[in-house]
Amino acid sequence: MILDMETTKVFLTVSIFVLMSFSLLVAIRYGKVNKWTYVLIPFILVLSMTVKTSIENMLGYPTKEVGSEQQLYLTHFVGVNKEWIYIWAIDKEVTWEPRAFKIVYSKNNEKKLQDAKDQQGAGVPVGVAIEPPPLGGDTSKQTVRVNVYNKFTGAQKSNGDSQ
Repeated sequence: MILDMETTKVFLTVSIFVLMSFSLLVAIRYGKVNKWTYVLIPFILVLSMTVKTSIENMLGYPTKEVGSEQQLYLTHFVGVNKEWIYIWAIDKEVTWEPRAFKIVYSKNNEKKLQDAKDQQGAGVPVGVAIEPPPLGGDTSKQTVRVNVYNKFTGAQKSNGDSQ
């Protein structure tokens, strides 16, 4: 029986959570005389809560984190149900390896990214910046800013919404 990636991710998450729970119970039951128990219990609790995001990061799933301003746009892909837009970019200040981002789908973001893809196809280096969500944390209002790089000076001008 071959498992798909989503089933494997769920299996790993549940397995590690069960292992952490068992370790926590053993530490509470047999560690009453040991002072390290007071350090071990919070450590196990934090580790078990962060296991899902850690596994997703290790497997290379697209991140919802906001990247830096200096990212070189590679390509984008709109999800099948138009729920997400997946963006691939290179952040040259971090690494020269492409990184995947995902943002909530909006018609405006799709138009900006399609314009970026068209400009890139014409040989113009294009940068992309994913704006942080508003203060309420509502990721449905997250926007993308597309920048056109000047080949000679390295400066950039924002295309914004004026296109």
